Amino acid sequence: MDEILPGIFHWTTFHEGIRADVHSYYIAAAHPAVLFDPRVPKQGLKWFAGRPRPEHIHLTNRLHYRHRGRFGKAFGCTVWCHRAGLHAFDAKRPVRAFDHGDSPPGGVSALAVGVLCPEETALYWPADGGVLSIGDAIIRDGEASASCPTS
Repeated sequence: MDEILPGIFHWTTFHEGIRADVHSYYIAAAHPAVLFDPRVPKQGLKWFAGRPRPEHIHLTNRLHYRHRGRFGKAFGCTVWCHRAGLHAFDAKRPVRAFDHGDSPPGGVSALAVGVLCPEETALYWPADGGVLSIGDAIIRDGEASASCPTS
């Protein structure tokens, strides 16, 4: 768990399904605190004790639902995804919709990317110079960055 800016944390975990490291973010400085594409960090959910309770999870696309259930059970988080990705969810996996250009909770802006799928969203939080979470639109391939393949 790395604090990349005051109140903004980043961590990676190994995603067994895609056999690669994936990135998650916790914006403790947001009001209310939010998570972007979260998976449980290696320190476990106890790491969040004594910090602002994450209330919302913002997905950069529908496939990043990840460990939402664990965060929901621990913190009661509401999950948000672009409206075009809602077909992947149901009553057992409830998700609220946003559209590109909206500001879901936490002072976040939802920006259109549309590289991989219609709901692909960049999430921007403006404080302290800003943080932009691009999801899968740009990935690291070794030492280089590259666009994620679309097929």
